[in-house]
This record gives sequence, C-alpha cells and structure tokens, in this order.
Amino acid sequence: MNNTAINNNFSIIADKTSITIEENCLIGPNLFITDSDFHGLEVENRNNGNYVCLPVHIGKNVFIGENVRILKGVHIGDGAVIGNSSLVTKNVPTHTVYAGNPAKFIKKLLTSEKE
Repeated sequence: MNNTAINNNFSIIADKTSITIEENCLIGPNLFITDSDFHGLEVENRNNGNYVCLPVHIGKNVFIGENVRILKGVHIGDGAVIGNSSLVTKNVPTHTVYAGNPAKFIKKLLTSEKE
C-alpha cells in the first residue's frame, strides 16, 4: 500500500481469504471491503459456517469515492475510478469509471500508459 491514502472510517474484513490494495490509491471515507457474505443463503447454511469467501484485489492508482462497498471476489483494475456510494459486486476493468448500486460502467478513461 505504498503511497496509498486512506480516509476515515475504513473497514476491511478478510474472513477466510485476502484483500489486497496496491500502491498509489486514493480511498474516500466510509469504505467497506469484505471477502465474505458471512453466511450461506440456504437455511441450513445460515449458521453452520458453510459459506463462500473470495479474495478482493484493488490495483494500482485506483480512486475510490466516499461510502463505497466492495464485495467478495471483486478485482478492480489499475487506474479505475469508483464513484461515491457505489456497491461493487463485479470486476472493474483497468482505466474505467464505475458507479451506482450496483456499480455499472460509466466510461473509459484516457491514459498515456501502454496497456
């Protein structure tokens, strides 16, 4: 997390896997990231510890706005932007803007980097 700025009320829960945040990220207040649902959906799996956890990865130079939630299994590509109050449930490609509930593609960012 070299040179990554994390604002107030940062909550991160790695229940059974991992959550990785790369360098040079800007993270707004009230970010919540988890690798887990903490229970199964089926009645028999709601209290027995039988549930899925998936790692979360946030790439380099990512800008995450205020009040964002990032759920299990999400990969956010380098240079991406996540808009305020977004719920990120699926992967976000590099150099794109995603926003909303659930977060959806808004636009591709121009970049001088070679991909």
